[in-house]
Amino acid sequence: MPNDKVLPRNQSLPLFNPHVADFICEIEASKVPPIDVQAEDWFLEARAMEDPEIFVEDRDYKKIVDLTRQAAERLHWKAMLNLASLYVEGRDPVYGEEEAVQLVEKAMRLGIPAAYDRMGTYYANGTGVNGDITRA
Repeated sequence: MPNDKVLPRNQSLPLFNPHVADFICEIEASKVPPIDVQAEDWFLEARAMEDPEIFVEDRDYKKIVDLTRQAAERLHWKAMLNLASLYVEGRDPVYGEEEAVQLVEKAMRLGIPAAYDRMGTYYANGTGVNGDITRA
């Protein structure tokens, strides 16, 4: 990021240009940081607890949030984005949309492509930020 004093949510990004002359396609896997083995175990355990076969009312969201948070603290990028979703959904009564935005910003600082997409969705929907379809 050119200016570390600017929060990622406030970055100025160039508008989409459908007529760009050169385009280099890169897969996401080449841009994300390596995943810690223990963090992956916690992440997968949390994901298993959200199995669609388990009724939403029967899911242990406290444990899901705790496991996902542990993985996110080790910079597991998928866990960071999932934890942001859990915050937005109100699955942790202490944290909400602002904390979700901060998590996504942290992932943006790590260069996670999906984090930029998520922030765009937040701008499109006005989730934790003032809605702005141009920024989206």
